[in-house]
Amino acid sequence: MSNRTSFVIYGLTSENRWQLDAQTPSESEARAYAENMVAAAQHGGVKIIREWHHTNGSITEKEIFHVSTPQTGKKKIVVHPIDEAPDCTKPGGSVRSSGPHDHRSPAAALFR
Repeated sequence: MSNRTSFVIYGLTSENRWQLDAQTPSESEARAYAENMVAAAQHGGVKIIREWHHTNGSITEKEIFHVSTPQTGKKKIVVHPIDEAPDCTKPGGSVRSSGPHDHRSPAAALFR
């Protein structure tokens, strides 16, 4: 591509913010750099944005690469299937009472 095009590589930080990590003049360099970032798994994600600088001063951006990487040390939230459950004999009988916030109990029970 012409010298009016640049490729910006971003890494997703632990605060869920995209941080500029590098900028290259060629797509192949940007992809190689991004692949190294993915292999290092130090970011929650990696993306490449192609910036095309127009003669009128405006810039057109297009995302050309995006990968989410697994985060180490973060606890995954998992909903487990329910194999057995007691029969309900009265309203609210299958949910433990947790005080004034009983309306949140069914959803909260899914994530325990």
